[in-house]
Amino acid sequence: MALGVAIVIGIIVLGVLLVIALGGLGASAGRRKTVLDPREEQLRYHVPVGQDAAVLVAALKKDGYEAVGDLVEGREYIEIACPAGRDRERAHVRAIIANTHRTSLESGRNEFDPGRVVFEDENRESAGGQA
Repeated sequence: MALGVAIVIGIIVLGVLLVIALGGLGASAGRRKTVLDPREEQLRYHVPVGQDAAVLVAALKKDGYEAVGDLVEGREYIEIACPAGRDRERAHVRAIIANTHRTSLESGRNEFDPGRVVFEDENRESAGGQA
């Protein structure tokens, strides 16, 4: 009898811990986490479906940029630090992304055409101009 009570209490405790853990994950799922230096200007790029953000981060790092992946509400982004400023770095970063034609870091045939490379601040500007 005592063993049965202990098992039930153990299950309840595990259930409570699970609810707390999942609640914490759900609360932070919509938040943006930046690990780049907030004092530096950054470009933010929505990674197209079918391409791995790790491929773009690796290509940018190879060219000397600090970049990180970010997942917000199921959408994948990369954030790129621009020490010389967004406007001075924009064309070069755009060229790196546009010329990265791989879908993953694995070898093999995995070509990808990113299409037109548009950064988040450009999306906001164009949306503001059309309103």
